[in-house]
Amino acid sequence: MAPSLVQSLLSLFSSDDELVRPDGPGALRLLELEYGPRSASSGGSPSRGWLHYFSPLWTSKYYKAIFHLMLVDFTYTLVAWIYVVVGVTCGMALLALVPLGLGLSFLTLLGARTFARGEIALQTFFYPDLAYPERYPPRPIFKRWRAPTADEVEIGFFPGGLIRENFFLRNAHAMFVDPTSYHAVLYFLFVKPVISAFIMVNLCVLIPISLVLVLPAPFVFRAAHKLGTWQANTALEWL
Repeated sequence: MAPSLVQSLLSLFSSDDELVRPDGPGALRLLELEYGPRSASSGGSPSRGWLHYFSPLWTSKYYKAIFHLMLVDFTYTLVAWIYVVVGVTCGMALLALVPLGLGLSFLTLLGARTFARGEIALQTFFYPDLAYPERYPPRPIFKRWRAPTADEVEIGFFPGGLIRENFFLRNAHAMFVDPTSYHAVLYFLFVKPVISAFIMVNLCVLIPISLVLVLPAPFVFRAAHKLGTWQANTALEWL
């Protein structure tokens, strides 16, 4: 299971190598990989401890997380939120005009599913070590796969295989009754904007201050990466 927000916040006060047993071989091996071999009885020197504390400042995954949370994620969320808000508002307002209302609702669900596919791709690119594996095959955006009919089996399709549905109305009906379509709408409408705005605003304040003061910078970098991993797991849970 993915760690909750409370667990992610509590983990901010533990270093990365404390996620394994500190007295077990995993912790010693991790330190050896980062700083070279040491004897089990020698203990850690103060310089080695400070080197480990400041290691996020020259580790790429922390910069990737900060770049994603402060620029890519917020921009993507803003575009998706505007699209979904306009689509839901106009679709509900014009629902009395059935063809127009249904058309706008169709475009809203189609756009939400497209944004959901992009969101998963972005999260798994910036945070490869997540609690949930990337879904394969990914959820369809519009066209779906189905089992062949009896007539199609007779003309040569494999009975246990899948074929792509090309009939527009069947694909549209499947998209409207699929609950994951509405998961995507709710995610981009309510969940994602709150998470993205909260993290981005705090990082815009904390990152410059921490870089000026230097000493709190590694802690802030680690916090950004752990919060980024938490919000990526939240995205995979919803979508």
